[in-house]
This record gives sequence, C-alpha cells and structure tokens, in this order.
Amino acid sequence: MYYPAALPKQITLSGLETEYFDEGSGPVVLYLHCNEGPNPELALIQSLTKTNRVVMPALPGFGTSETASFIKSVDDMSYVVLDLIEALDLNDVTVVGSSLGGWLAVELATKASPRIARLVLDNPLGLRFKTDHTERQFPDIFQDLPAQWSAYFS
Repeated sequence: MYYPAALPKQITLSGLETEYFDEGSGPVVLYLHCNEGPNPELALIQSLTKTNRVVMPALPGFGTSETASFIKSVDDMSYVVLDLIEALDLNDVTVVGSSLGGWLAVELATKASPRIARLVLDNPLGLRFKTDHTERQFPDIFQDLPAQWSAYFS
C-alpha cells in the first residue's frame, strides 16, 4: 500500500499485524477507509495532514494488514480499531468514515464515546451493496446484514 509523505507503520492490534498511517500534528482525525481500501482517499488524507494529525489504519484484510477468522462483522472489526485508539492514546478524536468506514465509525461511537468527539460520515450505509472484493474478504459480514442494520433503527 502506498501512503504519501510517510512510510506505513505497523502495530499489533487484537493479535493482528496492522498497517497504519500517522502523520501531521494538531487535532486528531481518525480516518476509516471505504470498501476499496485506503488508496482512493489518499489525496484527502494528504490534505488533512496540513492542519491535523491523521491516523488511518488499513483495516483487517486490506493493505498488508492481516485478517482473521474471528472478524465476522463490523462489530468485530471495531474492536481492532478500538485497540488502535487505546494503543496510540487518541482523545478528542474526529472520526471520518467512508462507506465501510462510516459503518465502523458508528460502531466505534457506541463503544468509545469518551474518546470520540465528532463523527463525519460519508455514505455509512456503503455495505448495503456488496462488492466482489468485500464479499471475498469478509463473507460472513453479509449473511445477516438486514438484521444488523435493523438493530440500529429499532
């Protein structure tokens, strides 16, 4: 995976080797990428680093980040990102989530609310429409998708 202005860093989260980007200074932005992986957002990330500290993990199964059989839902994936928030001691975080990342941001907000100050969501229902790549990476996520979403709105 290519990142602008910095080499990717590695950290072990939930027992998984995870690649992440951490660049810039200022208010913390945790950027959670879309189903296509982090590459489509790189221009935005580079722009945000001018005035913010931007942290962006390559979610499990993307980039060189490992995946694991225990990740069967976005809820499961959220614990990996929570480990990152705690490992880097991130506070007063603005979480920006696109598609898969938007859904994940909502999950995080329910679990790490003291650390998360703001959410910026771009198409957080992105997983409603399966992509071949995402279905191959996380086949179990889609088995009960309607029930998972109805829980948010009931």
